[in-house]
Amino acid sequence: MKNILFIETGRPSISGAYGGSIRSVIQLIELLDLNRYNIFFQLDYKIPTVVNELEALNVKVFTSKDFRRKSKIKRSFFYNFIRKYNQTLPYQLLSIFKKKKEIQNIINIIKKNNISIVHANDRFLANFHVLIAARLCGVAYIQHQRKFEDSIPFLFRIYKNYPFKYIAISAAIKKNLIDYLKVDAK
Repeated sequence: MKNILFIETGRPSISGAYGGSIRSVIQLIELLDLNRYNIFFQLDYKIPTVVNELEALNVKVFTSKDFRRKSKIKRSFFYNFIRKYNQTLPYQLLSIFKKKKEIQNIINIIKKNNISIVHANDRFLANFHVLIAARLCGVAYIQHQRKFEDSIPFLFRIYKNYPFKYIAISAAIKKNLIDYLKVDAK
């Protein structure tokens, strides 16, 4: 029996609603032969309705952060400046160190539960910490690409071929993977 770890890094809306990314992973889990696979799910944000639905499918759920409703952020000059800074190379390189705790948490889940496949459910850069954890543990990694990649820092490009498989949600995303990331069309 293989153990699969699905990872969802998306943030719920202010109302607590979640989008199609979580729904599609739940549908994928429902299609799996649960006699052949043990399923584990790491949610970045604890969303009670999702946790309940996954537990009803006998999925072991881990959560990192409690979801708290916050008011909408005003789009100030400072906010826009920080947002632009987040897209720079130094910030992206330093973000690996910022996610050190999350990487260690995923490594612990992989080792403790004898995970053989990690399935990340967002874009390549949003799941980079997941890729690092899977690679450090030597397990197969599947990248479920849900968005276009606008820019990939040079250092991160060496990891673009680590995923065992890429799953693109559309023909346009597949084209972006092949043309921009230069991922093999297979």
